[in-house]
Amino acid sequence: MRSIAPFLISIQILSNAFAVDIFSSDIKKFIDNAEACMHFSGEDGYNKERQEEINRAVEKYCSLAKKERNFLKEKYKDQEKIQKKLDEYQDVDEFVFDDDYQ
Repeated sequence: MRSIAPFLISIQILSNAFAVDIFSSDIKKFIDNAEACMHFSGEDGYNKERQEEINRAVEKYCSLAKKERNFLKEKYKDQEKIQKKLDEYQDVDEFVFDDDYQ
């Protein structure tokens, strides 16, 4: 009897490939900015220069992500899958930079 494992693995690989492409470029751009926002918001400023670098990155990526999220929430208000994806990144509205390195 032949194993169906290779068949099941092929189906999983194909489904993952299609899942990545379901979002338009504006959604993908937002996700990239939101991920960068969250990444830099969690970074530790071990010295003044590093903290300034982190602050600039947080300001850049979080500001972009906030604007994009608000715009995309309205643009895709009737598309449930996109709304759910955008809601996964609602925390970008709360990230701020820390200008008080100690």
